[in-house]
Amino acid sequence: AEMKPRIPGNIAKARTNRLMELSKTKKDAYVSHLIKSGTMLKTIVEQTTSTSATGLSDHYIRVYVSPSGLSVGDIVEVIPQTPLNNGVKANLYQR
Repeated sequence: AEMKPRIPGNIAKARTNRLMELSKTKKDAYVSHLIKSGTMLKTIVEQTTSTSATGLSDHYIRVYVSPSGLSVGDIVEVIPQTPLNNGVKANLYQR
């Protein structure tokens, strides 16, 4: 089988940049939808500090919450409140 010619670097870079912009736009729209709809996210706590706990939700969104006694490995339910660069700030769901 013969290999097709490579795409010039400047075209490949431009396409990559376009796809990255589209990905960010789509993710921002998705996060906005989750916030507006008040979707509850199940999140596994991956890291805690004195000021926050962070984890990955069942919707594959990075979540930041107040640590309030959380430990690594805890599974918590949260309601997203505010978009952040790489995820959302959320509040713990209180039944």
